[in-house]
Amino acid sequence: MDYLSVPPALAWGRTRASAHSPLFRSNALPPLDWPLPSQFDQYELRIEVQPRPHHRAHYETEGSRGAVKATPTGHPVVKLCGYTERKPLSLQVFVGTADDRSIRPHPFYQIHRVTGKMVGTASHESVQAGTKLLDIPLTPENNMTALIDCAGILKLRNSDIELRKGETDVGRKNTRVRLVFRTHLHLAPPVAPPGRVLALQVASLPIECSQRSAQELPVIESVSLTSCSVEGGEELLLSGTNFLPISRVLFMERGTDGKLQWEEEAHVDRDNSSECLLCVRVPAYSDLSVSRPVSISLYVSNGKRKRSSTHSFKYLPSECLILLCSPLIFYLHPPLAEVTLCWSVKYYRTCFKDNLIVLSLLLPKYFTFFTSILIVSLLLLRYFSSFIIFYCFFCLSVLRNCNIKN
Repeated sequence: MDYLSVPPALAWGRTRASAHSPLFRSNALPPLDWPLPSQFDQYELRIEVQPRPHHRAHYETEGSRGAVKATPTGHPVVKLCGYTERKPLSLQVFVGTADDRSIRPHPFYQIHRVTGKMVGTASHESVQAGTKLLDIPLTPENNMTALIDCAGILKLRNSDIELRKGETDVGRKNTRVRLVFRTHLHLAPPVAPPGRVLALQVASLPIECSQRSAQELPVIESVSLTSCSVEGGEELLLSGTNFLPISRVLFMERGTDGKLQWEEEAHVDRDNSSECLLCVRVPAYSDLSVSRPVSISLYVSNGKRKRSSTHSFKYLPSECLILLCSPLIFYLHPPLAEVTLCWSVKYYRTCFKDNLIVLSLLLPKYFTFFTSILIVSLLLLRYFSSFIIFYCFFCLSVLRNCNIKN
């Protein structure tokens, strides 16, 4: 007997994540593990000031260790951009995961409401599906900006969580979190259908909550480059802490399904590196013929399970010849097309402006000049072909008439 095969659970998650929409009915808001964008149309939820990469969480049996702080001083700041109405909104804050999977509520950490004389932001604590939330007002009087000085992090007992049915994470190995911020906007037509709510979400950089792990894990605070040619070879400086003589810098790319597609180790210049600075050479990308920028990630590894959080990096196509021409040139006579040639353009960009389309011919640098001359010659020949043929016939007819008269 043939039985229907059951698709794996991960396939369901991928389908769900790829098919999500930020617009929901007002009576059916998304769950906390639903992936949401940080920007939609003119609206953007942005973290103006990121929290510190370390925060000592407190247990339920001990006193609060205060709110999460920012670097170098102060607290995180979140702002909603593009909102022009005068109605106040609510900003939800909860503690999410910081692994390679999509963000979801953290099983071993919860948000904690901090109160006191030094706290200036009003907040309200609630629970949704077993996860604690902080509701913070976003008001037009404050330019839709919220100072997060009332949010601490509470550590739950590992044994209480690990004994739950279906829980596979181990508490002592999962000590990195993110602060997740979410808000809901009621939109009116034509931006959205009637009765729809826009949900935006943004997550902070990873926060290490274990004191022991904070002393062992490398931390990247800043990078000197955010993009490089696919050929690589440029010098990249990483500033941070807990860098060791055995530290490795790796570049990696993951697909839409989260699987690792490419990973390459960068060469580290040990003579010019220290415990707070790493000097590396950017490795070449796996595909040198890409025609658009490629986003990848980089991280520092001090050994097994001792790696920093990932930082985004972009590979840009190599120097190319860019031909700007009207798309009508492919269908109509060349005189109707507008042609502009630009060579030695380092950054490739695909854009549409009026009826101009950008075509890229990826060619070696030493072929650029000769190829541009060849293309111009062919275009000019095609442009003046009709005129040349007419002129030839005219000359022949004149010569013929002259011969007849003679």
